[in-house]
Amino acid sequence: MKYFSQFLEDKFIYEMIVNEKLNISKFVIEMGACDGLFFSNSRLFIEQGWEALLIEPNKTYYNKLLINNEKYKKVNTLNVAISNKTGKRYLLPKKSMDNFQLTDIDTGIECEAITFKEMLNRGNATNKEIGIISIDVEGLDTEVLIQCLNETKPQIIIIEGHSIEAREEQIRILIDDYYFASIFVFNTIWLRKDIAKTFISDKNKLG
Repeated sequence: MKYFSQFLEDKFIYEMIVNEKLNISKFVIEMGACDGLFFSNSRLFIEQGWEALLIEPNKTYYNKLLINNEKYKKVNTLNVAISNKTGKRYLLPKKSMDNFQLTDIDTGIECEAITFKEMLNRGNATNKEIGIISIDVEGLDTEVLIQCLNETKPQIIIIEGHSIEAREEQIRILIDDYYFASIFVFNTIWLRKDIAKTFISDKNKLG
């Protein structure tokens, strides 16, 4: 089996589902999907026949995303950014080559921004149980997480947090309804408590 995630997050989740015999909905959403292959947290599950909604605001990456998912009929895609501000926004390149920051500054790459709720609507996912959601939106992760939880409660959440402050805020938001499952450098993985009421991971510790 081929894995795609940057730090094998997909391998951990796949094995957690299988080993813990978790009843997970076979629907994955990935925000920040890039070309659908590079460091993808969803590709493993797509190749297992899951339904998917892939979000990528960068038009260049999005065009590659379409090509890389041509044969997967259960994959839906949107060329948008997710934000609390809607309308025209811009992707401003960061110092690191493949990272972008969403901004109102009229420079960089123009893109459309929509809310999480509108993303579900356009992706025909409003009433679907989300098995896995991956949130990697370059600095707006916590903001998008809040929007997400106001609309739905995914069974498994992968979320990026580049600062201690961001990660602490994410823990505060998630800790009542989710078990902490693991940490992979920038990303933490969370499992909704009603899916595995006795789930405990001692493989990784927050800290």
